[in-house]
Amino acid sequence: MAITRTGTKQKWAAGALIVALTYPALADQLVATFTGNGSQTTRPFTVSAPWEIQWDVGDTTAFYIYDDATGDPVSSAMQTGAGTGASYIREPGRYYVQVSGRGPWTVNIVLIE
Repeated sequence: MAITRTGTKQKWAAGALIVALTYPALADQLVATFTGNGSQTTRPFTVSAPWEIQWDVGDTTAFYIYDDATGDPVSSAMQTGAGTGASYIREPGRYYVQVSGRGPWTVNIVLIE
């Protein structure tokens, strides 16, 4: 399955400074989708670099990404309140995600091309 991302502007506000980024259309490849409610751990998945974890959550949720072979933490991210977000990871490998939160959530693992 391919997810097509069109050129989009994203803005972050830091005090009075606003930064806008524009990127060209990309064809992303969906590797896995996980859904759940509350705190759970996903099954392991294999990705090539670079990749993203993308989420849609119903309440505050934290995501902890671990190396499947060693159990070492690789990255983490948090969504405060309901909403969507993403975190970029450069390294290929086999990983799993520990989801810690309340409410429903969906996580997509997407190769970024």
